[in-house]
Amino acid sequence: MARVAGQDGRGAILDAAKKLFYEHGLEAISVEVIAAQAGVTKRALYYHFPSKHDLVLAYLDAVDEPVLTLLRGMVQRNSAPGSHPYICLLEGLRKWLKSGRFHGCAFLRAARAHPDDPLVLDAALRHKDAFLLWLESLALDAGSRQPQQLALGFRLLLDGILATGNLYDTDALIDTAHRTFSALLASDSQAITPPKAKET
Repeated sequence: MARVAGQDGRGAILDAAKKLFYEHGLEAISVEVIAAQAGVTKRALYYHFPSKHDLVLAYLDAVDEPVLTLLRGMVQRNSAPGSHPYICLLEGLRKWLKSGRFHGCAFLRAARAHPDDPLVLDAALRHKDAFLLWLESLALDAGSRQPQQLALGFRLLLDGILATGNLYDTDALIDTAHRTFSALLASDSQAITPPKAKET
């Protein structure tokens, strides 16, 4: 029997949205499909989320911290004495790309699907800013002379991997990223100008 309202229904809807939006994309999945997956009526879905746009924003908010937690876990699980944490992260990404569960970056995909939506773009930028701050802290702990600059360059490298990870051979992609990071590390003292967010 389909559920109608209540926090259990809201949680089930969000769980379904997280799975379906990430696996298939925001535009490919309708609210009807999400309601069916969640075991609720369409009316119940609209009770909790007045529009698909509201559900998309709730989805991005719901996956924000779990994505960062996933990446932190990659560093911890792949750490080795003397290894730079960015190298550990690259090795974690290698495993994720090979797992069959990788479908790109939820935030880059959302920004690409809604390039003129200021709320979606703001959610994506906030996530990327939090990601950058974490990368800066890793670089600082690793003894970087310019942690902000190194983190910025590495984030751009990772965004390239996340955007193209389904297109290229995983080992070739990550091995290339290792070499690119080595070049970034060698130029650690050189300044990189951060890109500006697009005005909305």
